[in-house]
Amino acid sequence: MKIKRTISCIIFPLIIILLIGVFGEFLTPKSTNRYYILENDPHYSEDYDVQIYGSCHSYTSFNPVKFYENTGIRSYVYGNPGEIIPTTYVRMAEKFKENPPKVALVETWGINPYETYDATEKILGDYLTSNIERLPYSKEKNEVLRDFELDVFQMNFPLARYKDRLLDESLTDVDMYYEFENTKNYNSDYVFNEMTSRLKYYGYKSNPSRDISDYPQRQNYIEEDEYRKIEDNITKYIYKIIDLCEKYDVELIFYRSPYTSTKNELRKLNHLREICNERGITFIDLEEVIDYDYTADFYDYQHLSLKGANKSTELLELLIMNALEKNSK
Repeated sequence: MKIKRTISCIIFPLIIILLIGVFGEFLTPKSTNRYYILENDPHYSEDYDVQIYGSCHSYTSFNPVKFYENTGIRSYVYGNPGEIIPTTYVRMAEKFKENPPKVALVETWGINPYETYDATEKILGDYLTSNIERLPYSKEKNEVLRDFELDVFQMNFPLARYKDRLLDESLTDVDMYYEFENTKNYNSDYVFNEMTSRLKYYGYKSNPSRDISDYPQRQNYIEEDEYRKIEDNITKYIYKIIDLCEKYDVELIFYRSPYTSTKNELRKLNHLREICNERGITFIDLEEVIDYDYTADFYDYQHLSLKGANKSTELLELLIMNALEKNSK
């Protein structure tokens, strides 16, 4: 009897936990969560020696197809729109447990959630929660949740967060099961035009460029020595990314993709340069070293077009190949 009672005490809680997980997965919105779509890409879980992380600027500045054509090396862009550096750290920590790459690139828009072209409330509300909720339970994830005052329980148990969706009739057929072709029919161009092209070639192929020939006049400029400290809760995770790469013997490259930046964003970039110089990490600002054509290389004032991404990829390719050579020694 004692053995049966013990087994029951173990099995019953496990069944409850399993049911919570199943219902939580069922209620989590799949139709507007880019990360959910991304992780269901059949190529997502494969092994890649070159991994790219960051915000939407990561997949509009790096073309894995172009990189493969030039080098024969497969790569994958794991970035998501509005993703800030702390979330990038959690995602890298999870991927490194499964498959640490030889080289990791981190695009740097995510150091600026407090001053950029999107409102802070949107970045730390909509973007942060949707980007981190899909990541599995871990001490790294929970640390970020606490640092940004998010509910650790709700962000790890979707049933607690989304239970009201059963009552308010917000569930649709695309929430019942995942099928990308079916999900594309959901009325949300915000997600699906982007994701369709992004997943087609293991990465992102942006729409035709627009004429933004006045970009140089819109862009802000600062002196080389102008400096502004990055906020502590962001700086903390820059160092954690560096430490993570050192732990797994991964060559790390930070890079900035061009977009109309505030002066304070550019000043904070100088703080990041300083951190990278102190730790011996490669850093490059693509806008400083590439002669972009503003009538062809940009999709809009914040993102590169496919032509611009190919230019960026060719330059980053040189840094990646040097890093791979260094890693092999």
